[in-house]
Amino acid sequence: MPTIPRDASFDGSVSLLREGYDFIRNRCERLGSDVFRVRLLMQDTICMTGEDAARLFYDDRRLQRAHAAPRMLQKTLFGQGGVQGLDGAAHRQRKGLFLALLDEQGVAEMVRLGNAEWSAAIDDWQNRERIVLLQEVQLLLTRAACRWAAVPLAPDEAQQRCEQLAAMIDGTGGVAARHWQARRARKAAEDWAAGLIQQVRDGTLNVAADQPLAVVARHAELNGRPLELKIAAVELLNLLRPIVAVSRFVVYAVEELLTHPQWRKRLQESDALLEPFAQEVRRLYAFFPFVAARVKQDFEWNGYRFTQGT
Repeated sequence: MPTIPRDASFDGSVSLLREGYDFIRNRCERLGSDVFRVRLLMQDTICMTGEDAARLFYDDRRLQRAHAAPRMLQKTLFGQGGVQGLDGAAHRQRKGLFLALLDEQGVAEMVRLGNAEWSAAIDDWQNRERIVLLQEVQLLLTRAACRWAAVPLAPDEAQQRCEQLAAMIDGTGGVAARHWQARRARKAAEDWAAGLIQQVRDGTLNVAADQPLAVVARHAELNGRPLELKIAAVELLNLLRPIVAVSRFVVYAVEELLTHPQWRKRLQESDALLEPFAQEVRRLYAFFPFVAARVKQDFEWNGYRFTQGT
């Protein structure tokens, strides 16, 4: 049985921070393999790429999400106890919460609210000499996401919540000050979200039962009990934060339209090209470079041996 090629470095963590999205691809090209070993955060890690690897990753008989994501991601981007760290029936049941809210009707409503916020923002931007597009799009998407989820925002609160959600995203791959800023932002946002959920449960905040805030607040686990308050707060943020993260794709799309101005006219003339264009932006600017899992039990794949705990 062949040995999985190994990166020669003692620990690749610094290189990962420096190279970002290119880290795995660079080593696959250097080693001539779609799979290799490397030490990351002082742990033996197997990195893979390609369609076969993606199919393997979602085989929950062999791999598990629990205890896989680095603690720094849980403390910034994902939160602790959320759907990203569950497996099996618990994962499917919690995932069902999100799928029910993000059905065709839910997505259409989010698009409607996003369009309304976008139109209002454009009217405001036209009266300014300069805007920072990323910050402005983050703010309008924060407003739209909260309206969609029935999350109340005071008139002077949107900017604060926007900055918290944006910090979680920005600090995911950061170290030192950026990392700690993201952790502080998550703590503050979770406290805020938990307070809203408790108000819904107490009946002091009146929200329609089919609205996302109420659905999360009243969601029951497999044992029939409501989500722990802290975990419910994490899942509410797991609805809001990814919507705000779309702001980065908006900026990437603008970059491509400036670089390839011929596409502006083509998109204006054909709605059918909008989704392919958006998907190509996603392909070129992958938002998250990789995902993590642990081996549940020893198995063989493509001639290689994978051992439990890796």
